[in-house]
Formats: sequence, C-alpha cells, structure tokens
Amino acid sequence: MKKAAFFIIVFLLFSTRCFPQTKELQFRSVLTGEESKTIAYDKYADENGKEISVNKQVLLSDKDIEQIGISKDEFGRPMAVAGFTDSGKKKYFEWSKVNIRRQLARIYAGKFLAAPYINEAQDTGFAAIPVASLSDAEALIKGLGFAPYLQRGINNAEDAKTSYGYAKYAMENGRQEIARKISLQLYRYNPKSEFFMKLIKDYPSLDINNAGQNKIGEDCCSGHRGVCGDKCCDGVSILSACEELYRDATYFARPEPPKRDITLPGPSNSVIGGTETRVNVVTGTESPKQVITGPEESSRSSVWPVSPPRKKVKSITQGASG
Repeated sequence: MKKAAFFIIVFLLFSTRCFPQTKELQFRSVLTGEESKTIAYDKYADENGKEISVNKQVLLSDKDIEQIGISKDEFGRPMAVAGFTDSGKKKYFEWSKVNIRRQLARIYAGKFLAAPYINEAQDTGFAAIPVASLSDAEALIKGLGFAPYLQRGINNAEDAKTSYGYAKYAMENGRQEIARKISLQLYRYNPKSEFFMKLIKDYPSLDINNAGQNKIGEDCCSGHRGVCGDKCCDGVSILSACEELYRDATYFARPEPPKRDITLPGPSNSVIGGTETRVNVVTGTESPKQVITGPEESSRSSVWPVSPPRKKVKSITQGASG
C-alpha cells in the first residue's frame, strides 16, 4: 500500500512538472429568469454581489483565442483583451448579433470575473476581460499559456520596461510571434531606447533592422510600398511591420471631422456643439463623438450609451465562487 502511494505521488509530481496544467477561460451567457427554468446553469455572484444564473454551455473558451493583450477601458481601468481565431471571431459575431443587450460572462478557472452587456454586434474579433489589476491581467494571460503584451501600445519609459520583460517571457515560452510584435512596438516607441537595444542584444532575431532575420519581402509590402517603404519583417502576417505601419499611416492620414452646431427640437433646446474623438481601446480606431449640452442634457456625455463605472472587480487570486 505504501509503495503504491509512493508511486502515485511521484507520478503526480512528474506529470505536474512535465505537463503543466493551464487554467481555462470561458465565455458563457447569463440567463434570464424564464430561461433558468429549462436550461442548466451555475450560480455566481456578479461584480455587485447580485446572484446571477450562468449557462453551463460554453460559447467560447481559450481554445478559440489566438492571443491576449493588456489594455485599459475608457475609464482607465485595466483589462485583458482576447483576440479570437477566425472561427472564434465568427462564433462571437454570430452570437452577439442576435443577443443585443444580453450579458456574456467571463469565467476563469471556475471563478466569475465579469459579465459585460453586448450593446452591438461584435465584429472586431476582440473581447474585453475586466480584471482588478495589471498583475491580475498578467496572471490570467500566463495562466492560460499565452504571453502578455501591451495591446494599447507603448507610451512611456515604464511601458517600455514592462514590454521588455514581456518580450523575454514570450521568447522563453515559445511565443516568438508575440516577442516580434513587442519588438516592433519598442522600435516604434524609440529605436534608440535602452529596452529596445537590450532586447535585440539578448535576441538578435528580434531586430527588425536585421535583414538576415527579418528580410524585406515583396509579398509583405506589395500594394503598400509607398506607405511602408522597406520596413517589412518576415513572420506571422498579422503581426508584420508592413501591416502595422500601413494601418498607422492610413489612420493618421484621415482628415479631422468637420465641426458643426445643430439645434435639436424640444423644450430644452439642447445644442450639439462640435465633435470630439472617441478611441476604441480594442481596435485603436477613432470615431466622432457628439457632445450634448443644455439645461436637460448636461448629465449626458455622449449620444451613445456608455456603461456606468463598474464596481470593484474581484481579483482572480481570490477563491472561486459559484
């Protein structure tokens, strides 16, 4: 008996060390009261402590995810941003377009994270995962077997330092495509920066100026030659330098939207005074945002519905609920 127990323990230690188990991320719909009468569900407490019924059936999981970055929402709160595979993107879009104004819960390692509302059909292929902190976002991404990166880009020296660490983690864990993406981000932030120079010294293959490792290819730059010049890099097409530079060039070349004043009918005689720019934190695209002012409209910040500030998100390091 003792010998059998000894071998079981050895096997468990060996399997854990050699085959590390990743945690699972699930996207599951929140059921209405009527639906919960006929559909199997798990009970969770949401961000506000309210009990909700979450469908046992999994719509999307980490198996449908290609990569996960770190960003912030419009209120500056941290979140992970999952980028789906082609099949995952299609699945997410098809579900979202017929489930407007419903909630889609994020369940990580059996623990409820958040359940944002679906306000429109989701065709970008990205889904936000609200978290309590930057460290929680990192833990989630690494726990799923991915390598983190700053999806919003590198804006300062602290971002550059963080990204350098992420690139090293990516290279050490077989995520070269993410390391290339981070190398490009560092180069675009400052090609002479301390952290870009350290990175290409540690990993010469990540130097986008190294023609031997990241050669100029006609297949990469064809059609965009005038925009991208010769700054193409070999590797995964969706992460290519040419596509990144082309996207930026066309984005910055767009003219500013015209400003205008429109008088709206109604007793408040509200006025839309010009436009502002709203940046989508997931896609990086901009769109005009009309600002409303007036006696009865002063509390409204946008003609689009904006989700109210969420209450504190539970940390993924706490115990699972539900």
